[in-house]
Order: sequence, then C-alpha cells, then structure tokens
Amino acid sequence: VLIRDNGRGFDPSTTSDGHGLSNLRERAEGLRATMDLVSTRGEGTVVTIDVPRGRRWRKRKEKKSQ
Repeated sequence: VLIRDNGRGFDPSTTSDGHGLSNLRERAEGLRATMDLVSTRGEGTVVTIDVPRGRRWRKRKEKKSQ
C-alpha cells in the first residue's frame, strides 16, 4: 500500500499530539507488515506499508489446493 500526498509535509523526528501515525503503525504491526514513512517540510509525505502475503490473503482456490 502506498499513500502519497503533496501537502506541506512535516519533520518525522518530532513528536505529535495526534494518534494517527501511531495507530497506523500498530495496525501494520498487527498484520506483520513493515511501514516506511518519508516526509519533508514543504514537499509532502509518502507512507508505504508492505503486508506479507500469507494464507490469509490467498484466493479461495489456492486455499483448497493446499
């Protein structure tokens, strides 16, 4: 999953009062996914979440054949 915006960006090393990114990190962790965030002031933000393919994500036909 790739999420990109062309907004104002932010400094990811600073802390925030919000819960959005921490919730996103928790959800990614629950899926055993990796999450990468790149943001630069004035240039926007890119969030990449890589979810490993596993039994849960296979199509039904693939499940039956195993």
